[in-house]
Amino acid sequence: MGGKPRSLVPEMVTLVTGGAGFVGANVARRLLDHGEFVVLLHRSAVDPAVVRYVGGPSPRLAFVESDVADRDGLGQALLGHSIDRIVHAAAVTANSPQLETAHFLSTVEVNVLSTLHVMELARSLGVRRILHISSATVYGYSASPGSLSETDATQPVGLYGITKLAAEMLALRFAELHGIDLMVARVSAPYGPLERPTGSRSNMSVPYKVVKAALRSEEILVGSGPTLRDWTYVGDTARALHFLLSSEGLRYRVYNVACGQSHTLEDLLRAVQSALPGTRWRVTEASNRDTTIGAETSVARAPLDVSRLLDEGFSLRYNLEDGVKAYVDWCLSNAATSPSAMVQPK
Repeated sequence: MGGKPRSLVPEMVTLVTGGAGFVGANVARRLLDHGEFVVLLHRSAVDPAVVRYVGGPSPRLAFVESDVADRDGLGQALLGHSIDRIVHAAAVTANSPQLETAHFLSTVEVNVLSTLHVMELARSLGVRRILHISSATVYGYSASPGSLSETDATQPVGLYGITKLAAEMLALRFAELHGIDLMVARVSAPYGPLERPTGSRSNMSVPYKVVKAALRSEEILVGSGPTLRDWTYVGDTARALHFLLSSEGLRYRVYNVACGQSHTLEDLLRAVQSALPGTRWRVTEASNRDTTIGAETSVARAPLDVSRLLDEGFSLRYNLEDGVKAYVDWCLSNAATSPSAMVQPK
């Protein structure tokens, strides 16, 4: 077991790309909650729900509107901002054949080319550390009884995973050539507050679909076939990303970020039922179009091995039941102020 890494110098300014997105906003909130300064980069006008969630307006928070795909515009937009660290969370999650077909080129531009724009920006500004947010999709799908470690083969099967792996490899090589302190976090199956459909994220997680249906008091219709995922409450995801961003003495460049164990769909449904008594579900042979959770989600994936992260001194806080309860509680407490962000129509 390694000792707990030392913290970097506090009160640095962190740029969060994709800061209005699901993971980016949760990281920004984590940083602000710990008294840090954040420049939140977003492609278009920020949803008021995001502003409220991250705790703005605040003297420690600046919103900058720019597209990471616009290399020149990105540099211009950040003039006057002193940036010490970068969390690169901007991405297009084209994770279905339909989304791949519709957004093939833009997915490559944002997930791959824009990563290089951010790396070049970091080089030009002398940024102290970059945390690149990658994805468990780089491993592809595996029903292995074991878990997937950072040294296992990467075999992405879709455009999203392919672009995330390409971005990882290019960023690591760029960092090596230019002496940049780069960390890569392979995030798996996050769920929780502020997940919502956006222009860059349109295919929602299974926990999102189940919780929203339960909040609408609908019977949850589940397609046949086993679903197995290491669903991870985004509070732990954000905590882990903050840890990787802010710690010295880390021994690796690539870390898995997940809960460390797989859960079945029944595990998830029972956790939702515990948080929302009266939740109802049944398995059906109906077409995917007529189900809450279609059979297309039934491809199992082995959980990510997070022992590398834990050995550095990080500890997980939420099990599945605790995470689902925290998510449900947040949805209920925020429904009155921002119903469109909390409960989407079916």
